[in-house]
Amino acid sequence: SLHSRTELISFYSERAFQPGWSKDEQLTCNALELRHLIQNATFDGFLPEDYHLDGLNIFFEKYFSGIPLTPIDLAKVDFLLSDAFILYANHIGKALFGCDGKQCKKTTIQPAAKIFDLPSHEAIHEKILGVDKT
Repeated sequence: SLHSRTELISFYSERAFQPGWSKDEQLTCNALELRHLIQNATFDGFLPEDYHLDGLNIFFEKYFSGIPLTPIDLAKVDFLLSDAFILYANHIGKALFGCDGKQCKKTTIQPAAKIFDLPSHEAIHEKILGVDKT
């Protein structure tokens, strides 16, 4: 079953109900990449089956075996991918920013240079080229 019905209605309304993961009856690269992300969700600490992996695999196996997906198949896989994307994004947000489902803690994301105490871009530019950019 779908987890993000309200968000799906909004997503497809804004797209004039056009598919988000296929074009000209073919799955897009984004669809393939999202499936790959879901297959590897354990690396982010999530369970792939929470993101419709079993249902998606049925359509992808058919697609990769050369059997054309019907318009109904494409609609189903589109809904599953969109729902998985929304749910995954919500889970990542909660994991990264401590969201409780309604409100996120205010978190300042520091530039890598500051976290690792690296010199600024300007300092590197000056050191390499001997030119002060300011």
